[in-house]
Amino acid sequence: MTGFSLEDYQPFANVNTGFERLVRFLSAAMSEAGRRVKWLDEHTFSITSPDGDREGPFTIDRDRARERDGLELMGLDHPIMLEALRRWQDLDPELLGVAVVGDEGPAVASGWLIRTQGKDGKRRAFVQPLAVSVEGKRVRKLEASGTELLTRGAGRPILGVEERVELLHDTLEPMVHRELNHRGLVPANGGYSSILIGWAEVSPQLV
Repeated sequence: MTGFSLEDYQPFANVNTGFERLVRFLSAAMSEAGRRVKWLDEHTFSITSPDGDREGPFTIDRDRARERDGLELMGLDHPIMLEALRRWQDLDPELLGVAVVGDEGPAVASGWLIRTQGKDGKRRAFVQPLAVSVEGKRVRKLEASGTELLTRGAGRPILGVEERVELLHDTLEPMVHRELNHRGLVPANGGYSSILIGWAEVSPQLV
């Protein structure tokens, strides 16, 4: 689950893991709402409703969106994406987490929606993955798993409620702050917000 930003989008012909997560989430979110992502060509897609109404076309290629009238750039700040994110963020915390099997465990993989704003008002949004062992040590291999995590078999939950809260507040939240500052992702004299959007407990044992 490598991080991605609206500044780093690549054409469809050169798909990266960040773009894969974006499209998979959008496809799943639209399907849950009775709508469907339909590819028009390798660079553009539309969103159709059950009655045939179509929205778009969309692209994740910023240059193409600038060059072609009527072609919208799809990213984390697009109204359709914001609506989908809002629906999932309104879920109870218990529904945001999964337990899967994996030899990286026992560990926890988390995903964070980061929004930054510079002094000049420029905004940026991206997803930051962070994974740690139950002892609080970074597990970068797990961070690189991406949506493959969600295709794994069900595992055993490894933490109780109090242990999750402790790991979240004492380890992961401070780690988010350190990671953003270490990578220079927070603009000078700017600020950021972080929202937990995913939690996967990884256990070596199947349910």
